[in-house]
Amino acid sequence: MRAILLIALGAAGFTAGLLWPTARDSRTRLTDACLARQKAESCDKLGTLLVRGDLDPTYREEPGLYFGLACEDGLLPSCDKAQPWAKAYFDYEVFETDIGCMLRNNPFACEETANGLREEGEEGAPPDAEEAALALARSRVRRALGLYREACANNDADSCMGASRIYGGGFGVEWNQIAADRYASRACYLGLTTACGRT
Repeated sequence: MRAILLIALGAAGFTAGLLWPTARDSRTRLTDACLARQKAESCDKLGTLLVRGDLDPTYREEPGLYFGLACEDGLLPSCDKAQPWAKAYFDYEVFETDIGCMLRNNPFACEETANGLREEGEEGAPPDAEEAALALARSRVRRALGLYREACANNDADSCMGASRIYGGGFGVEWNQIAADRYASRACYLGLTTACGRT
């Protein structure tokens, strides 16, 4: 009798696992619907689940960026939800650009987000807000570099030049002129004539 009970409990647990997907499965489905199929409701739901603590955010601004994307895709209530998150960026345009960086994996958007945050952080903001903006800017530069390097490895000349800019700029990553020259040479080799002669 005990064995039958254990088998029944095991089967019930297995069935429950099939019927009620894990939070990770739910997140994967919502993320796909939000980003790949541009379903604003899914973006809004992701933001809501992250805010409520039902899902763990990967980075602090993530819920707000999902609300911002839902707003961009036409879900007006999400625009109100995005507003408190946008305040961390000083400028709503920088917030919108960060959607492209963090959710659409666009390295140029990451670089532009970093530039915008850096400019704002250096323009007389209160010291704590300035440091927060610069810390966020540095993190976006590092993300840009990773995305640029990955795309450069797949022979994208513009991305090689992006990596060169970041290494040559020395903000958010250690300044490395050798790497900057190497990536510029690669961009030139791949046909980006504006990169030629920079080394």
